[in-house]
Amino acid sequence: PEGVIAGAKKLRQGFRAFDLDDECTWGRVVLLYPSTTAQPQVWFQDLGRKWFFVSKCYLDYFRLLIMHLGLPNWHYAFTEVGLDNGTKQWFRFLTVERLTIDMDNLALSHERRQIFKGHLPSNRAREAVPDAGGSGE
Repeated sequence: PEGVIAGAKKLRQGFRAFDLDDECTWGRVVLLYPSTTAQPQVWFQDLGRKWFFVSKCYLDYFRLLIMHLGLPNWHYAFTEVGLDNGTKQWFRFLTVERLTIDMDNLALSHERRQIFKGHLPSNRAREAVPDAGGSGE
């Protein structure tokens, strides 16, 4: 255990993170500096405490924020879980094009995880993704 603790401390020394919104109740968005000389990245931690990469710099994050209209929970488009039904409804109402892009990216990332695990993707998996413009839910 001491070796693990020492390794964790050494790893943390190379990183600096700043919470962008400490009032957020649905996750944590941080500006992460991988080293003292690197440009900061934006990462999202969901309620399950998993970290997900959002953007390579703050300017890209801000652009994504604008494209997602700042809707609550929009960061979940970059997680394994994806957007919840309420957020999807808001996207259908306000910007169905962005929802379509996010749903396609979620399906693609799911296929990549399956390939990484050694499973070949089937065409059925892509067809199972609900139509972003549909009227269901």
